[in-house]
Parts: sequence; structure tokens; C-alpha cells
Amino acid sequence: MVHLHHQQQLHSQQQMEMNNRLMAELEEQRRRQEVLVEQLHVQKKQTEAHEQGLHQAAAASVKHGEQLEEMRRRTSARWHAFSATPVPAVAAPTTAPAVAGVQVVYGFQEVPKAPSFNGSTKVQMRKFMDQYEAYAREVNIANAQRPGGAQIQRAPLSACIDPLSVERIAYWEIGKASHELTEEDWKVFFLGAKDCDPVDMSKLDAAMAKLKMDTTVQSAESRVSKLVSDFEAVLVRLSMEGFAEAEPKLT
Repeated sequence: MVHLHHQQQLHSQQQMEMNNRLMAELEEQRRRQEVLVEQLHVQKKQTEAHEQGLHQAAAASVKHGEQLEEMRRRTSARWHAFSATPVPAVAAPTTAPAVAGVQVVYGFQEVPKAPSFNGSTKVQMRKFMDQYEAYAREVNIANAQRPGGAQIQRAPLSACIDPLSVERIAYWEIGKASHELTEEDWKVFFLGAKDCDPVDMSKLDAAMAKLKMDTTVQSAESRVSKLVSDFEAVLVRLSMEGFAEAEPKLT
């Protein structure tokens, strides 16, 4: 009897130990499942964040392309007064056209003052074209405010050039006598400054390397707009305004 009782106790002890091991294994399996579920949850969040980032990057890329295209369009249409076909204006019989450095008053309205050019470099020529473009817009606005009234005549380009510069440009740049130059000759001369000088890619690369997207700006669209604006500022600083239009594949 004692031997049988001892065997029963031993069997019960072994059964209890086996049950404890089984419970421990089940608990470990449950813990591993919880860890796996947590990992899957984290992975799902990362995947969602990654997908959101991809969507934002795709939208930003589209916006970037649109911004660059708009910049190229603005560059192409930048000097409309020089490239557009002139529209005949209605001349007032009793008024004289404005000339550089002279301001004439039509009634109570002051005529916009034409810019003056005495430079020689492409940078100076582009600056003058910007000034003349702004002047042309002022004249158009002033004329629009006087429908049916005396129209302001825009100063011709020849009237905006310093006399000494006229002779130099006529002889050395255009190859004509100064008195033979037409308004079209002057337009062609200034539009020649649209073509950028040979590009020093090392300077451009160095400047571009400093361009970074401002991550402090919350809006993806605003971040792209600021980046394109910074890029355009770099081109202006390097006198390469036409680079984006001339080399679209590099931008």
C-alpha cells in the first residue's frame, strides 16, 4: 500500500509539473502573440505614414513641375514689350509723346517716366528690359483709365538709350549707323540678352547644394513654392534667369 501511495504521489507531482510547463508555454505563446500583434500594429502605422509620405511627395513633385513650368512661362513672356507685335495706339493730335527723362502731364495725370539705359552687359540689359516692361505696363494702365481721352504714347527704345551708348552699340554691337537703327533693331538687340552666358555648372551645383526644403512649413504646397522661389532667386543671383527655360531637363 505504501508503495502504491508513493507512486500515486509521484504521478500527481509529475502531472502537476507537466501542467505548469504547459501553462508556462501557453503564457509565453500568448506573450509572443501580443508582441507580434504590437509589431504588426507599428508596421501598419509605418506603412500608412510611408504611403502618406509618398502621396505628399507625388503631389509635391507635381506641384514642383507646375511651379517650374510657370517659371519657364514667366521667363518666356517676361519681356512682352520687346517680343509682342506692337499695337497701333491712338495718338492725341495736341499732345507730344513722352521721351526719356521728361514727364508730361495730360490733364491732371502724370505720364510714367521711361527708364534710361547706358550699360553694356547682359545683366544690365535684362535689368533695363524689366524696367521698360514695368514702364510699358504703367502706360497701358494710365491709358486704360482714360477711355476715349488723349492716349499716352510710349517712349521708343531709341529715346531711352544714352546718346554715347547709342553710337557704341550701333557700331560695335549691331553694325549699323546710328541713324539707320529702327525700333525693331533695338528690340532684337535687347532680346539677345535673354540667352544666358555660358553656365559655370560648378557655381550652380554649389548653390543648388545649399537648397533645402523647409520642413518647418506645414503645408506641402507651401514648402514646394518656397523651394522653387529659392531656386529662382539662385538663378537671378547667378545671372542665369533663362536657365530653367533653356535647360528644362536639368531643372
